[in-house]
Amino acid sequence: MAYCYRERIAKVSREMEKRGIDGFLVSPGSDMKYFIGYGYPQDDKILLLVILKDGGTFVIHNKLHDIHPQNTPVDDMFQYAYDISPFDLLLQELKRRGVSWKTAAITPNIPAFFALELKEAYPGLKMISSEELTAALRAVKDGDEMEATKEACQKADEALQICMSMGTEWVGKTERQLEARMMYEMGNLGLRNNAVSVCFGENAAIPHHHPDDTVITMGKPLLIDFGADFHFYNTDMTRMFFFGEPDEEYKRLYYMVLEAQRRGIEKAVRGSTLQELDRVVRDYLTDEGYGEAYIHRTSHGVGLDCHDYPKIPASGETVIEDGMIFSVEPGVYFPGKYGIRIEDQILMKNGKAEVLHVFPKELISFR
Repeated sequence: MAYCYRERIAKVSREMEKRGIDGFLVSPGSDMKYFIGYGYPQDDKILLLVILKDGGTFVIHNKLHDIHPQNTPVDDMFQYAYDISPFDLLLQELKRRGVSWKTAAITPNIPAFFALELKEAYPGLKMISSEELTAALRAVKDGDEMEATKEACQKADEALQICMSMGTEWVGKTERQLEARMMYEMGNLGLRNNAVSVCFGENAAIPHHHPDDTVITMGKPLLIDFGADFHFYNTDMTRMFFFGEPDEEYKRLYYMVLEAQRRGIEKAVRGSTLQELDRVVRDYLTDEGYGEAYIHRTSHGVGLDCHDYPKIPASGETVIEDGMIFSVEPGVYFPGKYGIRIEDQILMKNGKAEVLHVFPKELISFR
């Protein structure tokens, strides 16, 4: 999929000029994926994308890095090896271009020693978080980003369907075994950077439980929360299953959470806010008597990171715009018993919410 990398660089350069930011240092991570399509993680050797406020760009990388000049939308690329300092290459190129920095934006994961060297070379240099430049750009997705996300969600639905079609065959197997099968099916469908939280019985009361050797048995619920990316763009969803016949209390709680999610999705309209969406869900669960059992927010942005822009700060309001993609995931948790959470990914389009998952949300039980 061909993203408009040079257009993105041009946009952020204009924003830098407007804000008086001289340079932007980008290390491997989601911002580097966004600007040049390099998707490998940071290792012990510096790899750096430099964006200047005049639109100039260059990359400094080790000869061992798997990055190709012909596929990288920058002006120049400079290599170093064990006997060359990447920091010296940076300073030489800035000097050659006549750049003198007063303010620099840096990505949060840039190696600290590199940032410290930069500070020493430019006494008085003001460093700011790259979020000031990238948050608004990355919060609203373009058409290619939307399509990649939709395909990621479709593949996630398919992987879950394949795994859970086994039904009671999972009885006697462990959370880790189900996690491994999910990871395999997701990878087989082309999803990458997969993560699966399989939470059986009491473990479902722990929102970020890590799968262990807990054995799946009859008479308890199963929560599966999983994500991955396709062409860099993430999917994130949660579904519940029950092994055996659920009792009336569980059914009531399950459909209460499903109704809370329905109300949240209904509130997802252009011009509303993510905080208002959260309040609608939280007020409903509180009125039902379960406000204290709802221990997290209703939404988070999804994009190049599973938890991405738009962010939801502790104070203020995040206005919902077309092109935003975020989760709607109410849940209630009862330690020592179980938890119930239902999560879908939402794309804002033409002022309304489009649910990107089609996997059923009716209570599924295996007997």
